[in-house]
Amino acid sequence: MARPKKNNAEYYTHDADMRNDVKIRALRRKFSHTGYAVWNYLLETLTDSDFFEVEWEEINIELLAADYDVSVEEFTEIVEYCVKIGLLQLENDVLRSDAHQNRFRELLDNRVKKSEAGKKGMAKRWGQNDNIVIENDNSVITPLQKTITENNKVKESKVKESKENNNIDRESKKAETAKRFAPPSVEEVQSYISEKEYSVDAESFVAFYTSKNWFVGKNKMKDWHAAIVTWEKRNNDFPAKKQTTTKNVNDIWEKQK
Repeated sequence: MARPKKNNAEYYTHDADMRNDVKIRALRRKFSHTGYAVWNYLLETLTDSDFFEVEWEEINIELLAADYDVSVEEFTEIVEYCVKIGLLQLENDVLRSDAHQNRFRELLDNRVKKSEAGKKGMAKRWGQNDNIVIENDNSVITPLQKTITENNKVKESKVKESKENNNIDRESKKAETAKRFAPPSVEEVQSYISEKEYSVDAESFVAFYTSKNWFVGKNKMKDWHAAIVTWEKRNNDFPAKKQTTTKNVNDIWEKQK
């Protein structure tokens, strides 16, 4: 596993006469040894932080104040004074020291150069193969890994395409089924009844199934002609009353549930 890229440092140089810098003297004069101690604490914190800066927000302020053994109010006042005299910079809720960052610019530049040199060295060790890819974290992608990755992407694409096609097919079938059946008008039903010489009442038939949204039980009706045949047979089962109405058909359905 490649080592993570470092954007901080393990230590910082401390000038022997730092206490005599004009800004540091102003800080010491205003906050005595507490101000000087907090300033050095901050330099340590910035050195250990990614890109030598920290987020200036409530929880960090409380944690740092507790770590430095000062109150939040005193810590905030010291930092605000450091920003005022230019020892610290605060922009977009990010606290940093430009002078402190500049001390490490060469260090970060050297790391970039070493990283580039490391990539070249790794490519050389792998036979200077043009197909080898060196990532930013110095990890290596070999031709075999590249092929496996590409094949996996192709498989994932095919699976996704297959699922999409299946969904489209299902939707198409539903649409086709819905399109295939169209509720008939009273005139169409009457015409069919007359043609077959049935005794079913067309208006009762249409009214009954319209009230049920043309469902037969839990399923959508597929063929209203077949439903009329069923109604006609039920009429024949009740010779005393040939003309089928919505009421007696409802009674029939209820008895058969």
